[in-house]
Amino acid sequence: MFSTILVPIDGSEYSARILWQIKRLAMHEATSVELFTAVVPILESWRERQEDRQDRSERHPTLRLQDAQRNLDKLVEGLTKEGIKASARVERGHAADLILRRAEETGAQLVAVATHGRSGPGLWLRGSVTQRLLQHCPVPVLCLNPHAEEQEIQGVLFKHILVPLDGSSRSAQVLPLAQEFAKIHESELVLHAVGATPPDNPVNDGMVDYLERLQQKLEEAGCKARVRVDFGAPAKEILEAVDSEKIDLVVIGTHGQSGLEKWVMGSVTEKILRRCPTPLLVKRTAQLT
Repeated sequence: MFSTILVPIDGSEYSARILWQIKRLAMHEATSVELFTAVVPILESWRERQEDRQDRSERHPTLRLQDAQRNLDKLVEGLTKEGIKASARVERGHAADLILRRAEETGAQLVAVATHGRSGPGLWLRGSVTQRLLQHCPVPVLCLNPHAEEQEIQGVLFKHILVPLDGSSRSAQVLPLAQEFAKIHESELVLHAVGATPPDNPVNDGMVDYLERLQQKLEEAGCKARVRVDFGAPAKEILEAVDSEKIDLVVIGTHGQSGLEKWVMGSVTEKILRRCPTPLLVKRTAQLT
């Protein structure tokens, strides 16, 4: 499905947990995985430069580059033993810029990240870096958050996939991606809409009909699909659907014309990213003309 996967690793043990998911994604011999670390420059204050700091040698750029390379080489060795074609690359600079550039250079079809490093060098995968990837990465981004780190993978396949939709044609642009996953993993797609309350609100008119039309098209293409509609706060309802439907993967677009933009780039998505117990596959959608 993906010929090249770029996996940013920030040097923390937590960031390497995304490798749990790589086995599920690199299901074909043609798939190659590149582990990538951006060694972020450390700026010292004037006072720090005057001090005889014990950690200064450890902070030296060359040593940090070498340490990062050794860390990636060990991870590559582990993936290779699992039969996955993997390589490693380390560069010095600001993480988001380098990740976006490297994705373009390698022709990556997917970027996979653990979204919240906890301490030390892991900080570069927090907040702003992840947001920049979601806003600017031209290919889908697979995000794994801290709530998923203790979840054991029950199998290699993504058997149940949730696709949140807001009723707009723009949000539906993620369906081909979800459909491709469904065919490879023999998945059931759950087309999920969160309507306005109360349920008889005119805003909800036609929502079920729209989802059922999408369901019919997917079934005609050979995919197993069904519709689910809830009413309430989007983040809460999405997370509850993930739990009750035993979802393995959530596939969602970054901009919907009638609400999904707020879901993904605002507080709702932040809640989903922080609390979703399964991987979140985010695709940046295009404005339709």
